[in-house]
Amino acid sequence: MKYSKTVLLISAFLLTFCKNKSDSPLVDAPNIDVEGTYVGYRSQQQGQRVAADSTEITLQVTRISANQVQILQTSPNEFRYTVTTNSRQFTYDRGIIEAPCGVASIKGEGSFNENSLYLEETLKCTKNTTIPDSFIRLRATKK
Repeated sequence: MKYSKTVLLISAFLLTFCKNKSDSPLVDAPNIDVEGTYVGYRSQQQGQRVAADSTEITLQVTRISANQVQILQTSPNEFRYTVTTNSRQFTYDRGIIEAPCGVASIKGEGSFNENSLYLEETLKCTKNTTIPDSFIRLRATKK
């Protein structure tokens, strides 16, 4: 009996003040500061074969709207990605293109974490399914 009041009091305290992570409201941050210049590397992978080299890249990131960001690779070549953001995550679909394997679809996803950007693009052959998917990965840090 002596300890039952203490245990009951501690249990009541824990039930009242300890919240589950899912109880906290999710913070949607469409206006997180992702704009700026990023410097990093671009690498390619075909199936299980990883590229032995990578290319140094410079990216310029600008916000187009509350849920769209443009990622412009300015060097060594120019590529433009218009991505749809959901908090710090983003996706994009570049549609169907002509590729060495015939016809391929290009889709990508990535994220902004602290001062870094990660993007992975998948090129999937739609006509010749025996050819393995190709991946392009960008990893960059904000200047």
